[in-house]
Amino acid sequence: FFCMNEDTSQWIRVQIMCFRRWANVRLQERTDRDPSLRIFSFESDLCDGIRLLYLVEVLSGITLAPPKGMKRKSNGEFIVPNQIHRIHNLNMMLNILNSEGLKVNSFCAEEIESGNVKMILGLLFVMALHYN
Repeated sequence: FFCMNEDTSQWIRVQIMCFRRWANVRLQERTDRDPSLRIFSFESDLCDGIRLLYLVEVLSGITLAPPKGMKRKSNGEFIVPNQIHRIHNLNMMLNILNSEGLKVNSFCAEEIESGNVKMILGLLFVMALHYN
């Protein structure tokens, strides 16, 4: 039985901070050109697949098609308003990682889309292990 206590929640906050920094460093070239691609919140910034697809593109060196359903808000920020497109983008990212040899079968696009922080942390951990 897993119980969320203060130590666990502190550990998760530290992991979020570390992996957010790791991802933003790798996305630096993109975020220099477009600051709206910077990751601030795992729950909201990664759920549409845009930043994760760009991260995979940078890490793998594979040029990818633009994410599906991507639109710009008036403030310049990217959004994917349609859930079907968000799930498609995340599945495309997971398929690419799988083809690159990463063990991502236990990751679920719907869980990432819903902002499951532990799932996102696990995914970024697997990516960091493989590409570093």
